Amino acid sequence: MGKFDKILFKSTTATPNLILYVKNTPLYNITTNTIISTNHLPQVLQTNPCYEAFINWRNIRKSNKKNKTATLLLRHALKNNHKNFDIKTYLLSLSDLYWIKEETSHIKFEDISPYYQLFWGSTLDNLPKYRTGSIPTIITNGVLDKHWIDKTILLKPYNQNEYESYKLCKQLNVPVAPYLLTEKYTQTTNFTNAFNYLEPASSHVLYSGCGYSMYDIINEFDFGLEMLIIDAIIGNTDRHSGNFGYLVNVDTNAKSQAPLYDFDKALNDPANLLLKNIAKLNKELSSPAIRDMIINFTDTLIEDPKTYIPFRYRAIELRKLV
Repeated sequence: MGKFDKILFKSTTATPNLILYVKNTPLYNITTNTIISTNHLPQVLQTNPCYEAFINWRNIRKSNKKNKTATLLLRHALKNNHKNFDIKTYLLSLSDLYWIKEETSHIKFEDISPYYQLFWGSTLDNLPKYRTGSIPTIITNGVLDKHWIDKTILLKPYNQNEYESYKLCKQLNVPVAPYLLTEKYTQTTNFTNAFNYLEPASSHVLYSGCGYSMYDIINEFDFGLEMLIIDAIIGNTDRHSGNFGYLVNVDTNAKSQAPLYDFDKALNDPANLLLKNIAKLNKELSSPAIRDMIINFTDTLIEDPKTYIPFRYRAIELRKLV
């Protein structure tokens, strides 16, 4: 644990206890490291209920220091006094339904969640004085300077390659988060809501200590193979375990692969390593289904005159390799 985490640990040992919730259901007593319910409790806390595990889980949800807007909001909200970060922000997100509060608090999820209420920091031109409440931009992982303007729209830096990646997914009929390109920004639409939350693959990696191989992705995800082929064609080198995962229904526990999202590192594969990896996978598995999908995808993109030219070139290269 780092210096900041040690300070926070001391602050949370005082009464009242600090509780992790999913919506209004208590899951875990952070102060006493006690499991209350395993239903929707992150796997890392189920297998290793300790404060360090909670910190590690919390940190994969937080924004990176390179996100300038999140850093600005954090500085304005906490005045560089981070020891009450968890309590003051409730760790509320617009990606999942987890949050924390003191055991004696009567606040309900619907009273404070950005899915139901206005949140601080959506308007950056004239920041109002922060008192308390959710700041979902701070609980949005990644290094890009991005922020939520409402519960449905995340603003990211202008990136034509990312927008064209979204269009390619639509061409190939693969589920994808909606994108819109404006004069200054790339907008992406939130695919979570107050009933369905994102469980990123990084949650499993954190719990198991093991990453996902291409074989794991193909076997465990509904359209994992499609994702791998698309990432190869668009040259996306940033499909880490925080950038794909499951959508989980909080009421029924139904789980399905989340639509594809986050293509900001498209066309970042100048040596065509991703294309070669897919060709190698096709050869190793010798599966007609895999080869047929590669041929179907590449032929569709090559033949469609609306295909983004850099992606067509990469589709041609992949077609040659298989």
